[in-house]
Amino acid sequence: MIWRPSILAALGLSLGSCAVNTPNDHLSPPPSETPGARLGSMAAPALINGLPIDEARLNQRLREIGGALALEEITLDAQLRRRFSSLQLALPPAAIQAERDLFIETLASESRTAPEHVAALLESLRSSRGLGPERFEALIVRSASLRLLVRDSVQVSPESLALAYQLESGPRCRIRLLTIPSAARAAEIRAALTPSAPPIDPAALPVLFAEQALLHSVDAQAAAGGLLPNVSPSDPSLAPAIRSAIAAMSPGTVSDVLGVEGGFALVLLESRSPGSELTPERRAEIDTRVQRRFERLAMNELANHLLAEANVVVLDRSLRWSWEHRPN
Repeated sequence: MIWRPSILAALGLSLGSCAVNTPNDHLSPPPSETPGARLGSMAAPALINGLPIDEARLNQRLREIGGALALEEITLDAQLRRRFSSLQLALPPAAIQAERDLFIETLASESRTAPEHVAALLESLRSSRGLGPERFEALIVRSASLRLLVRDSVQVSPESLALAYQLESGPRCRIRLLTIPSAARAAEIRAALTPSAPPIDPAALPVLFAEQALLHSVDAQAAAGGLLPNVSPSDPSLAPAIRSAIAAMSPGTVSDVLGVEGGFALVLLESRSPGSELTPERRAEIDTRVQRRFERLAMNELANHLLAEANVVVLDRSLRWSWEHRPN
């Protein structure tokens, strides 16, 4: 099972050293009961037209809607407490605050949001993911705990850093991409775009390629005429065959038919732009970003391992339905 992104979020947060408290000691206390929600000796979770709703029925539906996710979170919290206890570790308040700060910093950076709008974006994110006061605080504590456990074991290879530098400051290309299931059809399109006589005007080639992409391509860039305006030839998200083709092509040319996952591709290389020098400050920023990315991967792996180790027995019928139908 892959630990859900809503739990680990996109946290590239840093951690301090060990100190005094175990993972859930810093969770916010539950909010006080709303006045008027207690009738006699029974606490009603809500009133409809002045009448209390049946709490048992509400709980059944809540368990079916989100019981599996809640149980996963609680299970991981319990597993983290056991791991901290067995290692005689404690989580300092400073680590929790650092994780919270990094959550906000990462959110602002990855969304390219101006500082004055980050609070509104955070509120929107929490609303969309059901991260109320208790769940959000638990998420931060959980992430800080996972980071503390993996921090010393994460090693970033020189090759990973070199690739990150290349992606950040290396040469860039403007290309158009067309992907279709049929190799024969791809060959026909290529022949139409590269006739021996009369040759196509180089200025018209991007327009003609875009038309073919709009008509035939099945990839995500089809609606934009296959345009990828600023890609690195080293980008690992590109298929290896496409990366190799770009490296060998001249601007204004169409690639051979390339075998890619799910079909066959053609690439038009429109232009190249040179890379730039990285300042020491920028290198340090990239180093930190790569370190955090590797930490996130290790945190995700540890979370899955801890969940797999847990012996969870679900007794409630509604919760069991949710647990058995949770996504893998």
